[in-house]
Amino acid sequence: MKKKCLLFGGAGFIGKNLATHLLSEGYDVYIYDIMVTHSYTKEELEHIHYVEKSLFQDDELDTVVANMDVIIHLVSSVGPASSMINPEKCYSQDVAKTVEILESMRRNNVNKMIFISSGGTVYGNTVCESYCEDMPLYPRNHYGVTKVTIEKILLMYNDIYGMENIILRLSNPYGAGQLSKKGIGAVTVFAEKILADEEICIWGDGNVVRDYIYIDDVVKMIGKFVEYHNNSNHEVYNIGTGVGISINELIHILEKQIGKTANVIYKQSRDIDAERNVLNMEKTIGAIGNNICYPIEKGISKYLEVLENQENYEA
Repeated sequence: MKKKCLLFGGAGFIGKNLATHLLSEGYDVYIYDIMVTHSYTKEELEHIHYVEKSLFQDDELDTVVANMDVIIHLVSSVGPASSMINPEKCYSQDVAKTVEILESMRRNNVNKMIFISSGGTVYGNTVCESYCEDMPLYPRNHYGVTKVTIEKILLMYNDIYGMENIILRLSNPYGAGQLSKKGIGAVTVFAEKILADEEICIWGDGNVVRDYIYIDDVVKMIGKFVEYHNNSNHEVYNIGTGVGISINELIHILEKQIGKTANVIYKQSRDIDAERNVLNMEKTIGAIGNNICYPIEKGISKYLEVLENQENYEA
């Protein structure tokens, strides 16, 4: 019998790519998202089960959670910057609803949630070569605090109720389907601005370093954790490449591959931005093996091909 995977937020950038990967691996995929029919074609919908509804307005979670094997939680109501404008939303919606999902899982004997957390915000601004999962966490915005809070709740459910919840701290994904209009995803935003001859605004001097990972590598790693089992209650893993690239280096790579010069405007740095954020991948490799990721140059080349080949591509 096919394993049933329920993706909360399955119509978004990561969710849709993950659904495609899981289908290719033979899973029975269920999508829960308010934008399902907007994001999937009629042909794609034929291969999935779906509920088109807002998670934050649903009081009948048992009907979708029951009989699932794995829940994958991709939903977030805010981003790092917007969380500082409307902080109460993070806690009243994201935290509260995650507890509701976990309680529904308990009632229905569903023991495994994979929660996509944020490797980019939970560690804070500790100066080090790369961040390991057991380091102290010092998030610098409400978005990061929300992710840490949810992480702690999932691990508590592992400890108290014997669940097998897994937390994946994701670095900076990019690739087909990312919404540039949300202003999230440096590779996507910068690429489209260079192509359109628009200004790129950089907070600081452009020397902040990030870990960028191509979406195909992200979903392959998440897919491996669907089958992963361990006896430990502290299941937290980084998802990244382990390689750091500065903003200035990223723009240079994009300029070279696109063949155009970027119009960059530098502005005063922001307190919420960490100077360096690169994820250590040793623990993850130990758990699921070494997923050889696309180098940034090859990943960007692949992504630009996607944009080129889809005239009506909706980013």
